[in-house]
This record gives sequence, structure tokens and C-alpha cells, in this order.
Amino acid sequence: MNKYYFLVLSIILLSNLSCAQTPDSFSVIDPVVDSTFAIYPSAGYMAPLYIKNKNYIVFQKNASERKILKDADVESFTFPRYNDNGLFALDKNGVYYNGDFIATDTTGFKILAEIRNTEYLGRPDLVWKTKYKLFKNNIEITEDIDIESFRSASYSSTLYFKDKNHLYYNFKKIKNADVNSLSETFEAIMYDKNYVYINGEIGLHNGDTLRSVNDYLMKTSKEVLTLTHWIVVPNIDANTIRPLSRHYSIDKNFVYYDGEKTILTAKNPENIKAWDQENSRFISDGKMVYAGAKYPFPEVDAKTFGMIPFSDWYFDKNGIYERVWNEKTQKSESKKFPFVYTKKVSSKNTFLGQSYRYLIYENQAYDLSKKKMYKNLSQTQINAAKNAKKDIFNSAGKKLYEYQLYESDKKIYINGKETTADAETFERILNSYKDKNNVYTYYRSDKLIPIKGIDAQSVKPFFNFLADKDYIYSGVNKVIKNKNTEILAVITGNRPGCGLDKTPSSDYYFLKNDEGHWLALISDTVKIKYLGNKPIKGTGNIGTLYTPPAIITPETILENWIYNTVDLDVLPDYNGGMAARNKFIDKNFKAPKDEGEKIQGKIYLYFVIEKDGTITNQKVMRDYGYGSGAEALRVLNKMPKWIPGQIKGKTVRCAYTTPFIIQK
Repeated sequence: MNKYYFLVLSIILLSNLSCAQTPDSFSVIDPVVDSTFAIYPSAGYMAPLYIKNKNYIVFQKNASERKILKDADVESFTFPRYNDNGLFALDKNGVYYNGDFIATDTTGFKILAEIRNTEYLGRPDLVWKTKYKLFKNNIEITEDIDIESFRSASYSSTLYFKDKNHLYYNFKKIKNADVNSLSETFEAIMYDKNYVYINGEIGLHNGDTLRSVNDYLMKTSKEVLTLTHWIVVPNIDANTIRPLSRHYSIDKNFVYYDGEKTILTAKNPENIKAWDQENSRFISDGKMVYAGAKYPFPEVDAKTFGMIPFSDWYFDKNGIYERVWNEKTQKSESKKFPFVYTKKVSSKNTFLGQSYRYLIYENQAYDLSKKKMYKNLSQTQINAAKNAKKDIFNSAGKKLYEYQLYESDKKIYINGKETTADAETFERILNSYKDKNNVYTYYRSDKLIPIKGIDAQSVKPFFNFLADKDYIYSGVNKVIKNKNTEILAVITGNRPGCGLDKTPSSDYYFLKNDEGHWLALISDTVKIKYLGNKPIKGTGNIGTLYTPPAIITPETILENWIYNTVDLDVLPDYNGGMAARNKFIDKNFKAPKDEGEKIQGKIYLYFVIEKDGTITNQKVMRDYGYGSGAEALRVLNKMPKWIPGQIKGKTVRCAYTTPFIIQK
């Protein structure tokens, strides 16, 4: 099932149920029968998409390719986890990739990585494995690789992989790489304790071998350079520079933060300690703690300062702290967690528990989600949190369904309040719930509201619909009678643009039941259109029922129409490519600061690239505050002309969205 598509249906359901007051129940709504409605002008097949019917599987590959998977085993046909691209499905006989069958044992199936091009355009290549085989898309990789331990060696979409013995680039072994000291960064460059690797080869600069310092710096025998942009950093001694952490380093003279000289010298290196976790970096000489390169942290005790592993929280002899923003002073400040501190904070009595939700100190727990303190925990609860096996407050056998909705002592509760639902038969069904008596919607995380008219005894999931013995339903809306119902195709409907676009999301379905063929528009309401009962010839050929939107030709291109990127043959581009664009942003964007430290975040922009490459209709879709949106618009307006997009060799206007990513 396509997760994005399921999300769209969930949004449609929520819009169906929105109202000013909480009702006691919903009643199913009959569809609007409309013989005049037509498919949205820019609609196309929802693809790639597997549609599971009772006796056969349909695969929609794109707007022109749709087929029935004749040999698929319907009973065992299922979808793997993390299948965000919708390309994979499994049955008892093998794996389906983009509709193509691959005969293989599916035991241990796992998607390992996406490999994208540098511009992040087009569909990525997918690397996946089973217990005994390794594949790139639908091609088996037959190199001598330890498949059990094989995985991506980077957080980004690169060609670097590793197993327990070797580092690989594009599935070829890199000689002399030390797999135990490999970095795991978001960059395309890889390094270990000995070398820096570029495109699978040991890197060179002016003929001199490149060696790593940390995540930010590398060096030759004579020079120190930035790892990503290869910029020479002056006044650092290449012979003595060594890492202190991912971002801190030290030579014979000074301590450095991302290549910038800090306030600390190398006079007493044995006293210098660095903390470099998540989004926080601290350095100390035992007398003062500094954030970043030179910003003092006098509110903490330097001698007892430390950090909670895998977090941004820090501690000293007086307590555990988080960094919070003070709107009044427009500065960040330390806020102490409200534990009762009886002993010195250490890694032995303080840790993060269940899914990073609970911060545990001694026999106390702070719920980071609810901002709630729990005291006097039992050793069993503490161990449960430390091992991350279950909810530490689940000693009464609590079963959590979703936020605030749970089962305990054979009763169903919402936020501690008992409901009337029957716990013994209560279960989730798609994005709804059911028991022996009712089908429910979980309304605004506050109430289980029965949907009157859906038969709870016979209701089952059918693709993304509910289906009982009488009808199939979208939320509280009837669609068509459930008499040998089949889904033939799904067509993309409307998708809202910016926040000002109030047109609801929608999708079209081609359906079939004993009465004939139907076109259904699924949105905040449901419309259906009867198409007749004429048999479809061929393998799922629905061409007799539906004519896709006209293909764009040079003759049909509108002069002043603003096209979407999906319509283009040649995408617009910044002159010099994305690397040049990012360099321009880094140079011109004046990032907001907190105590002199850059505040990082993302700004999402919308604009139109005109046929002459100029930018118009600029809008901030989302920013991260601190005036970042206005600053992004200033930089955007300062950019030189772009290279415009094209359709069939003709330059056109194009709507474009892009993020500005601001990093420390």
C-alpha cells in the first residue's frame, strides 16, 4: 500500500468529520450520484501502486503502463515495511519490484538504501537484500559480499556500503579501508582513521594523500582543508592536528571548532575535553565550559560538566539541564529538569529510556512528551526503560493503540477515562476501530464515536476502504455496493498547493461490482458515476472507460501557463547547478544567531521561474522563525537568473519549490 496515498485518505476522513461540537455518533452518508462530473484536468495514474483485489493484483506503473500480475499469490501478497516508494511487494514465491517478479526467498527482506543523483532528481535506485541475496533494483549483485552484515555506510544517498570486513563503493571493495573506524556522516565523502575516500578512491590534493581529522577537516602532509568544500584553512599545523570530536580538533597551538580557532590554547591538552552530540557542541579546559568556538557557559560547573548520551541535555553537580528559548530576553538559557537531586549525576544513574521518551535519574522519570514527572519507580520499571522493551508504566498490562487510547484491565480508555467499547473484540481496522457492536472513528484524540450504518460483524479492510456485507465506505461515506467489488485503477485527483488553497484533496477510483463499472470521486464527499456493464476486453484494459488527459505537445503548450515540474521534459536549474546555488546561499544568507551561535533550520520557498530565468511570485511556505523567512526571500531575490524549464524543446514558465538548509 502506498503510504502517501493512505495519508491522503486519512486527511480526507478527518475533513469529513470536522465540526464545531463533538457528536455522539456519525451516520453513514449516501454518495452523490452525478453523471456529469469529470476527472480533474491534470489527473494521472497514482503510481507505482499495487492494488490487491479478491482474486488478482493490479500494478499501476505509470500513466501508460498498467497490468495484472497473473502469477501473484493473492493470499500471501503483502507489502514490506518502509516501502515509501511503493515499489515493493512480497508473496510466498518472491519479491515484486516495480511490478517485475523476482523469484527469491523473501526471508530477511530489507530495503538498505536509496541511491540518488547529486541533484536529487528522478527516482532513486534502491538497494535491498534477503537473507541470501543482494539486489540493486531488480538486478542481483553477485560480488563476494557478506550479505548478513552488508548495509549502507553513510546516512546520505551515496554509493558507499560496508559489511563486517570491507568498505565498498558501487559494490566494489576499497582496498586498505579500515571498516571499524569508518565515519558515518551525511556527506558523500567517506573517511576512516587512515584515509579520505572520494568516489571510491583514496583522495589526493595537489598529489598529496588526504587523511581525515574529523567530520569537518582533513589534511595532507602540508595543509589542512575543509572536508566538504576542499578549502585550505590557514594557520593550522598539519603535522600536529588531531581530532577531539566530530567538530573539535587540536594542534600544537590551539583548539579549533570546525576550523575556527577557539578561545582555548593547547597549553594543557590533558585538561581539555569536548562533547559533541546531536545539535550541541561544548569544549572545556576544566575551568570554564564554552559552546561552539568561544561562547562561555558560566551557569554550569566546569569540573562536573557532562552530557546525557544521544541527546542535547547536559548536567553538572547541581542538576540536569535542557536549552530553552526565552521569548522575553530573545536568548536561549538553561532550564533544570525538576528531579529531586540526591546523588551526583552520572552515566550510572542517568539515561534515556523507552524510545527517547523518558529521561531517568535514580528512581525518577521525566516524560519528555507530556512534561510529567514520575517518582519512586521500582527496579522493574527502571530496567524496562533501560532495555527499551516496553512502556515503563505498563505494569498493569496496558496496551497502547495510539495517543491517549489504550486497553488496561480488559477495558478501553482515552486519557484515563473509561469508554464503552468492548475490549475483548476491540481492534484497529485501517484508520478506524471496531468491536463486536460498532465501528468507531477516534475523533480528535478525545473520543471514540460510533459510525452508525456500518456492520461491525462483517466489516473488513478492502484496499484503503472499509467493506461490510453491504457496501464499501470511505470514512463515513458509502461508495458502491459490495457485491464482488474490484478496484481497477486509481487516478490522482486534486492536491492542495499552498496553505491558501482550500480545495480539498481528492482521488478517482475505477470500480467494478455485479452492477457494472463505476467512477468514484473520493474527497470530503463521495461522488459516483455509473459507466455501464460492458465487459472489459484484455488484461485489465480500462481504455474503454477512461481517456487520460491529453499529452502535451509543442502545439498545445500555453504561452503564459505556469507548469508544474512533473510536466517538464527539462527541469529548471540554477546556473552552475545545486552546488553553486548552495554556495550562493551560504555566502549571502545572514543566519539568525543565539549568543553568537548560528541557529540552524530549513526554509521552504515557492516561486515561479519565468521563461527568461527571472524569479517571480516568491512566497515563504514555511520557515523556522527568527526572521529566517524574510532573510531567505532577500537572498532569493538577489540570485542571478535561473536556467528555465522546457517542454518538447520549448521554454515555459514553471512553478518551483525548494528548501534553504541553514547549518551551523
